[in-house]
Amino acid sequence: MKILCCCRSYATINKGGMEAVCRDRAEELARQGHDVHVVTSGGPTGEIGGVTVHVPAGANAKESKYSQELANGMVALSKSLKPDILHLDSFDAGRLWWLDRPGNPKVIACTLHGAVVSSMQIAWNQYRCGMGKEPHVEWSGLLSMAKSSQTIDRLICISPFEQWMSKAWTGCFDTRLVYNPIHGRFFVPHKPLNPRGEFLCSRLRCPELAQKAGKLAGMPVRVLAGVAPQDMPRAYDEARAYLLPTFFSQGYDLMAAEAAARGRPVIAFGVGSFLMNDSPWLVKVPMGDVAAMARAMAGPLPVVPEGAVDIHRPESHVKSWLEAIA
Repeated sequence: MKILCCCRSYATINKGGMEAVCRDRAEELARQGHDVHVVTSGGPTGEIGGVTVHVPAGANAKESKYSQELANGMVALSKSLKPDILHLDSFDAGRLWWLDRPGNPKVIACTLHGAVVSSMQIAWNQYRCGMGKEPHVEWSGLLSMAKSSQTIDRLICISPFEQWMSKAWTGCFDTRLVYNPIHGRFFVPHKPLNPRGEFLCSRLRCPELAQKAGKLAGMPVRVLAGVAPQDMPRAYDEARAYLLPTFFSQGYDLMAAEAAARGRPVIAFGVGSFLMNDSPWLVKVPMGDVAAMARAMAGPLPVVPEGAVDIHRPESHVKSWLEAIA
């Protein structure tokens, strides 16, 4: 099949979770013989990892949202390529052209990466924990536009929690569950847990709370920043566990799944997808309770079995992704 994916920034520029997911899915689809194209906002173009990458004129990789230039380029490419599948990574990608089906693809799908109401969820979660004022945020017009749209054929969610949210808030989409892919480099046999290793946390997920928990527990915490993708497995191998003190009701934290793939447990606030996750590699603590996170760090950590996150293997993801879109 011919597949066109739109991602605000591809992983060659931005190493964030959504961008990595787009890259790993696209490259796995290409390995399986599909003709895969990605339209994005900047960086190298041409064939990269078996995928043809396009950057429209005027698109800016530093844009925080989908720009008009990217939308125009996506529409033009879809009309010229006439793909079987047009896929949007992130819900707000489609808001600039709700009433069009450029190139008349058989299926237009969109993956919801937890961004639709993330800012409101963060504000409410922090308020509930006594960290900030009561938020007065109006709902985005995005959902109301979506309800009147006939453009999106499939809405892909990356966790049961997100699927539940989507059905509750939109109700109008054919909503399917497909877990994020993790690069194959994480699935080599993992090393035994390092009892003297550091605890890891992301610079994007309240690292100051992870560091505070580390001080309470008397244990070292390393904030991951600027680590090349190929070096991430080693960072997990040298660690004791991954900390996720987030207020973000996201669909699924990619680094948490990567850590579990390397045999490292995850200690997380019980928020978002982690409210509905009973995985053996996860230790949940009450949202906002830094002292509880410190106690979990000092206590016995669960042993992560091999194959704990096999649902995230690239080949497993692509199989379920194609089945969901069919």
